[in-house]
Amino acid sequence: MSGLKKGALTLGGAVAMTAAFMGPATASYFNASLAVQNSGNAIGFAFLLAMVAVLFLAYTISQFAKKIPSAGFAYTFSVRAFGPRAGFLTGWLLLLGYALVTPQMLSAMGYFFHEFFVTYLHVNISWGIFSVATAAVVLFLACRGVSTSIRVALIMLIIELVVMLAIFLTILFQGGAEGLSVAAFNPANSLKPYDWNGIGTAMMWSILMFVGFESAATLGEETKEPKRNIPRALVLAVVGIGLFFLLAAFSVVIGYGPGNVSKVVDSIHQGTNVWDAIFSKAWGPKSSIIIMLVILNSMFANLLAGFNAAVRVIYAMGREKVIFSVLGEVNEKRQVPVKAAIYYMVVSLILTLLLGYGWDPMTAYGWTGTIVGIMIVLVYVVINFSLIRFYKKQYPAEFSVFKHVIVPLIAVALLYLPLKGVIMSTLPSGGGVAPMTYVLWVALGWIVFGVAYMFYLNKNKSNTFSNIGKVFES
Repeated sequence: MSGLKKGALTLGGAVAMTAAFMGPATASYFNASLAVQNSGNAIGFAFLLAMVAVLFLAYTISQFAKKIPSAGFAYTFSVRAFGPRAGFLTGWLLLLGYALVTPQMLSAMGYFFHEFFVTYLHVNISWGIFSVATAAVVLFLACRGVSTSIRVALIMLIIELVVMLAIFLTILFQGGAEGLSVAAFNPANSLKPYDWNGIGTAMMWSILMFVGFESAATLGEETKEPKRNIPRALVLAVVGIGLFFLLAAFSVVIGYGPGNVSKVVDSIHQGTNVWDAIFSKAWGPKSSIIIMLVILNSMFANLLAGFNAAVRVIYAMGREKVIFSVLGEVNEKRQVPVKAAIYYMVVSLILTLLLGYGWDPMTAYGWTGTIVGIMIVLVYVVINFSLIRFYKKQYPAEFSVFKHVIVPLIAVALLYLPLKGVIMSTLPSGGGVAPMTYVLWVALGWIVFGVAYMFYLNKNKSNTFSNIGKVFES
């Protein structure tokens, strides 16, 4: 049986898919408000800390990618570091984290398409119909092959970056509300001077903006010269989109004016997006239609890239018979895991409609996104500890205390604030309300079920379990 198509992607393609998964326009539009209401004018400083943390993490992942070009990503990395049990549990966390990206984005896209048609075309179509249509298009493109997905994602990524950069430059050229300043990058300019809790929470939302950068590692089996290009793709995506995020933070503070931060935070608490008034001032009140189209464009690119990454994790686990083995098969003609793609999309669409109509689509978006954040940050922590063990155990001659101990431990330390922040935001004591208060129960339930399933595999399918992660052993 053939595997994924070798050499289907260049370095540029891997960078494009990774950057698209990060959804720079969508992330900037939604998360800037959440960051400002916690850190005030110090949003740029919080974004900068997040970028540093992600760069350390990118370095850790790149050290793995130099040795193991696996679609399984963290799952395979952890297996090779700590053995099949730890690897399975890491893959289990990653599976839920990536699996909920598609329901998250389908919910949001359905809602925004509905709002667009109501606002500008005066046609009222249920959001669920748009979600189903979007799912069909994404599934079609994914089944055509990763090269097709890359081309579409790249075009959409260029559109969102060009339009958003044009808006940012317009804001800066006009001088915003109070002229240019570097207030955004001074921690003293948080809502309370040097409020590290507020900066830490803003950093959490900033870290979540970077989620998806690690997806480059899932493309290792399909990228030319993966041991060289995947590490480069990780760093290029983080630096490139990270600079975009920093410019966004600078522009938003300049746009509303540092002296107006209290009024801005009050308006955010009332449900207003911090960007809306800034965009309207920069390009006029009719700019809202352009912004909504750009956000929809960004969401689709994010969804397409995230769907492909999740399918490859499912494929890798199916290939090793950890989950249904049929999901580990590829279409002989296109060398694409079509069965995994269809299965994943059907489950995602059912979940999208159940949550969206049970609550509402944007609540479903926030709820699934929070679980994604918790699971992915936990995976990030595991990856860093895995690197220490991996090089010490398998490549002792290349082991470096700085590269393989100090760097990953710094990354873990920097991940503490965002992990604490995202967990606290779901608790009643942290302001969480239903259904957000269910998030931790779902996460804990998934982990408990994973542990039980691990013992089942170990007892009843010991051969499969003992061979986990050995696809790339030579």
